[in-house]
Amino acid sequence: MLRYEKKSVIVFRVSGITSPISLKTIIVVNLKLKKKVILDLIGVAPNYIATKAIIMTRGFLLPSE
Repeated sequence: MLRYEKKSVIVFRVSGITSPISLKTIIVVNLKLKKKVILDLIGVAPNYIATKAIIMTRGFLLPSE
């Protein structure tokens, strides 16, 4: 996973072998640091992995009732 980082924006390149759990962790950490997270991906497999990571991130960040 390559990344490009500015002061408040961070870009992650997602590939077909990226772990969704590690991607979720990276997204959560950067969102808690008040950074904007951008996922850069091309293809079906990276899209599937990024979607899984976003779903897990939402479940982690939303309060449970």
